[in-house]
Amino acid sequence: MTRLTVGVATKNRPDTLRRCLSSLALIADLLAEVIVVDDTSDIPVDAAIRQIPPAVSGRVRTIRQANHEGYIVARNRIVREATTEYVFLMDDDAWLLEGACILEALALIDDHPRVGAVAFAMATIDGGPWDARMQPAPVDYPCLVPSFIGFAHLLRRRVFLELGGYPEAFHFYGEEKSYCLRLIDAGFDIVYLPRARVVHAPHATGRSTSKYLRYVIRNDCLGAMNDEPLPVALISVPLRLARYLSMRRGVADPGGLRWIVGDLLSRVPLVWRDRQPVQWSTIRKWRRVRRDSPRWIPHGDGRDVQVSESASRTIGVGITTSNRPQRLTDCLRSLALLGDLVSAIIVVDDASDVPARDAIGPLPAAIADKLTIIRQPEPGGNILCRNVAMRHATTDEVLLLDDDTVIIRSETIRRGLELMHRDGAIAAVGFAMASPDGAPLPSLMQPSPARYVCYVPSYIGFAHLIRRAPFFQVGGYRELFQRHGEEKECCLRLMDAGYDIVFLPDPPIVHHVDPTGRNLKRYLRTVIRNDCLGALYNEPLPMLVFTLPFRLFRYLKMRRKAGVSDPGGFAWIVRELARHFSSVVRERRPVQWATMRRWRRLRREWPAYDRPAAA
Repeated sequence: MTRLTVGVATKNRPDTLRRCLSSLALIADLLAEVIVVDDTSDIPVDAAIRQIPPAVSGRVRTIRQANHEGYIVARNRIVREATTEYVFLMDDDAWLLEGACILEALALIDDHPRVGAVAFAMATIDGGPWDARMQPAPVDYPCLVPSFIGFAHLLRRRVFLELGGYPEAFHFYGEEKSYCLRLIDAGFDIVYLPRARVVHAPHATGRSTSKYLRYVIRNDCLGAMNDEPLPVALISVPLRLARYLSMRRGVADPGGLRWIVGDLLSRVPLVWRDRQPVQWSTIRKWRRVRRDSPRWIPHGDGRDVQVSESASRTIGVGITTSNRPQRLTDCLRSLALLGDLVSAIIVVDDASDVPARDAIGPLPAAIADKLTIIRQPEPGGNILCRNVAMRHATTDEVLLLDDDTVIIRSETIRRGLELMHRDGAIAAVGFAMASPDGAPLPSLMQPSPARYVCYVPSYIGFAHLIRRAPFFQVGGYRELFQRHGEEKECCLRLMDAGYDIVFLPDPPIVHHVDPTGRNLKRYLRTVIRNDCLGALYNEPLPMLVFTLPFRLFRYLKMRRKAGVSDPGGFAWIVRELARHFSSVVRERRPVQWATMRRWRRLRREWPAYDRPAAA
């Protein structure tokens, strides 16, 4: 059973604190620890704690602040002091009506790694709904929200600390929005559970309206200055100041606006130094979620592809081949390791001199019965053949293989399929390449040595699991490329559509690269040509001014390093780009700047996949 830490920040409210802590008896079996931070109460909280049920009091740890620093500082301290993966933060004037709401929230965040926080419904003392901004009301379905209300929320401790926690300069109010904006920017969702109700009974006498309005607008402006892209902040900060004047009507506070502006100006150097603006796409998503409160679909953002009953048990296998019958035979025989996991095998023969159907050796009956061979009338290249295999597949996930691969262990492939079933945001899984003795080989676009499951910007096409729905959503592999570079170009479009590519480090497949089958001169030409074509198709226009010349220069550098004499290569690449320019521009669909930034970050950092339990 997953256990959690409950944290409560309190100051001078012993009665409500006692009621809050007593309600935790409903989830006593889940409690690892209850941390109470006393923000310099006039009367220490020990007396209130002695009056709560023993099942809770025995797990309470109190921390008394030396100075009054506010509940935001107290909440950050609670999360730092906690030792569990999940932390449930409550106000001292909130209490549980039932334990089931915590069980539901804990199960949700534990099962779905893309959920960064769970928001609870606010209930009145009699258990009815309590209307509040930033919380859908009424709704009868779990939905995405742009933020939560801090009175009760469930967090991932590791993520919270990595993102810097709540901004302590706020002192009070508005810290949730700033944190949630950064949480969304990091790729997580905030999910609201309408059935998970927690009572909140705020004291009307404890809040000065004029002070409250000052801090609301000041903190909103601070959040904009720290988190929003500069053009957005330059517009939104004046709008927020105007909003203060609108909100202040009926409240006598003539010096309020002057106080807000003066405080903001005094903090500009500090904010500018620490400023870490989120991506434009995050601002758009935040506004869309605030406007629509879209229904939450497991694994986030509606990107989940429903797995059919058959696909939950089986995959299709697609193999491309050309004039390598013995390699193809070895590859097909190795599929016996996957057993019943494979429902169909599609071999696409790229116009081999001797048809693959006639050239392959004897196969086990279990393989032969599942085998379909499609012969291309003329050579089209392995990229075209992969698209043909994907079009003929019927399962939701397909394992695409080159004919010179041999499966040496099935566990990694099964684990990749399990990851795809658990996380609908994964569009493809790449594998480590193994030498004939089973050791991993260093290879471009994959960590080396790789010791952990991680996000990658692309995979190597020799062997990869891919989901059919996203594959066709982005148009499949670019057949104009013919060979080389199609994986990177497809993965860039998958990432732009909101999907992830994950790499598994245990090499399950040997790749027998035939050195005699590759013309190095043609290889270098094609690599650079396709890289330039991919840039023309996908990169934002301002980038092309820099990246196209860089790629052409890279060809000269690669050719010199390989010791290849090809005086006509550069001119051939330029002619090819000119020949295809009009058709490429016509089909050009540039990705977002945020996608390019993420692609480059993944190539540089290889961040660990955030579901270790599944990995």
